[in-house]
Amino acid sequence: MLLTGAILLASAGPAVANPAWSPDEQRVVFERWGVRQGLPRQLYVVNANGSGAHQIASGCSKATKCIADSMPAWSRDGAQIAFARDYGPKVKIGLETEAQAGENPATKRARQDSNL
Repeated sequence: MLLTGAILLASAGPAVANPAWSPDEQRVVFERWGVRQGLPRQLYVVNANGSGAHQIASGCSKATKCIADSMPAWSRDGAQIAFARDYGPKVKIGLETEAQAGENPATKRARQDSNL
């Protein structure tokens, strides 16, 4: 199962970095950025078998003057993902759960910024 996730990330190209396996080895969180679109780095989670890829922590955008969400790390129980949110001269630490991934982006951004 681990090999499938590794192949998926390797095939995604150079726009993928810092993968981290969940404690149960069922999911991988990683950074992905849109170099051509000039987008900040965003965090994604994918199942170990390559299915179900989805973005999390979508509060980082040009509008918020955020450069990147990066360096993801799972909590020991796999319920949360800690990450760094880079605003240029300052970096804040954020926490995200996959349950929050489907929130309205404006609501999520307000909650994330209040927790950072």
